[in-house]
Amino acid sequence: MFLPTCFVLYVALRLALILLVPVQPGSDAGWYLGRALTPEFEKNNFSKSPGM
Repeated sequence: MFLPTCFVLYVALRLALILLVPVQPGSDAGWYLGRALTPEFEKNNFSKSPGM
């Protein structure tokens, strides 16, 4: 009886999270493009390691 109870609780929690938590789909390409176009990225020199 323990195992079916755990499974039902798992499914119920997963369904509650899926149905009740709003998720905004995002674009990976948009993130990379935005990162490449920001002036902050140009100010930092990422070719050097922090210790140098």
